[in-house]
Amino acid sequence: MTTSPQTPASSESTLYKRCPTCQRLTPADSLRCYECWNDVANVPVLAAQEGIRAIARQTAADLAAQSALERRRAFWRRVRKVTIAFAAGVLTTVLYFGFIYEPPLPPPGSEPGVTMTAEDGTWPIDGRTLAGTRATTLVPQLGAGAGWSTPLGEGPRVPLVAGADLLYVCLEDGRILAIEQATGREAWSHVLANPPVAAPTLASGRLFVPQVSGRLLALDAATGDVVLETPVYPTAFTTSPMIVDGVAYLFGTGAIVALDATTGVRLWTQRVESNWAFVTPVLSGRYIAVATGDRTLIFDRVRGQQTYFYEFERAHPYSIVLAEDTVYSLSSRFGAAIDIHSERPWWESYRKYWNQFFVWGMAPEPPPPPSEWVTSRPPRDGYPAAVGADRLLVAGPTGDVRALSRADGSPIWQEQVDAVTAPPVLTGAGLLLLHPTHLAVYDPGDGHVVASRAMPGTARLESAVVTSSGTYVIAEDGQLTALR
Repeated sequence: MTTSPQTPASSESTLYKRCPTCQRLTPADSLRCYECWNDVANVPVLAAQEGIRAIARQTAADLAAQSALERRRAFWRRVRKVTIAFAAGVLTTVLYFGFIYEPPLPPPGSEPGVTMTAEDGTWPIDGRTLAGTRATTLVPQLGAGAGWSTPLGEGPRVPLVAGADLLYVCLEDGRILAIEQATGREAWSHVLANPPVAAPTLASGRLFVPQVSGRLLALDAATGDVVLETPVYPTAFTTSPMIVDGVAYLFGTGAIVALDATTGVRLWTQRVESNWAFVTPVLSGRYIAVATGDRTLIFDRVRGQQTYFYEFERAHPYSIVLAEDTVYSLSSRFGAAIDIHSERPWWESYRKYWNQFFVWGMAPEPPPPPSEWVTSRPPRDGYPAAVGADRLLVAGPTGDVRALSRADGSPIWQEQVDAVTAPPVLTGAGLLLLHPTHLAVYDPGDGHVVASRAMPGTARLESAVVTSSGTYVIAEDGQLTALR
């Protein structure tokens, strides 16, 4: 008979008694129970046959229990193996897709030569350059007489843009007009069903017009003929297109989309968790930076992937500009300077848990997201800034004008002037600001007025551009004036 560790050896001559505490059998001559060590000296001895049957039942039960225990152990060994294999697979997947795998590059534009360039005598996009610097070396002609003045019949819908010979005006009634800079005469017009909410972009002889319907329209800049009309994409295009290397990059509500600038074919899309998209992106090299409802996002346009984000908690960024690979983003609460090559640390997805443990006093304070500086000194509300050699020049609608250091975001000077109706422009003569009834140039060094020019009429001035052929101003009633 097989003997278990807790069962005394059995024979025909062995007598047993049963422990009243644990019910295990113990030899009749034992004073204590083998199992629970209880005193069994006065426990009666079982009859011989009864003891033999009881020990047989106990041995069978012990063997069954031991077999069940082995089965449970075998089961949990299998569970451990499967768990380890699953964890290893997950870890391998994370490491591969997080650090090794490179997704295939999206296709390039079919005509790489289609690119927006900003010669100093033109104003081809709302921010003048792809970096949104709003700066030119030209001097605005404020002291000269009016070269010509043309009523367009409707107010401007978006800011003016200008090529070498033509001005492009989008009006409230849906018309897009090309106006000769030399004479003020209309060169061509095109009527849209829905007027745009962002200025068009002039690139390689084409005028790219974003539409709220999710369509991109390209017109021949010289004749107004339709060159391209894309299908409708599920994104309202509410900022000016960035045209580079044959690709049109459009930032709209909920997404940034890359389209072939010649065929309109979608090359890639990145979803953006925001329905707020009113600040035109900026671009340098292979990177695009955009301002969403409460973040600044940076994308690698070649790979079509987001590389960085910076959060502006409970604040809307109203300005984003780029200079020397640094993104300057200003919001209603604070501003930040970010290296365009920045990336978030690998543990970024766990930052909220780290912050919570820090609040509980159970962890050190987590390091802030990568940035060159953060400042709490921008105007509460403002237009996109103009970029100087060592400063950002910011103006708000109420006339709050400031210069902030590009080195650390500290204030250099601040002035309160008349209400401002358009973003500032840094020119060869100083900082050009558009006021409701006049234009003025301010010294970018200290903010003092250098020159001023009142405009005839009572309608509020809306937009101005400085080109090599003159300074062009349009008022709220559609009166377009050239200053020579």
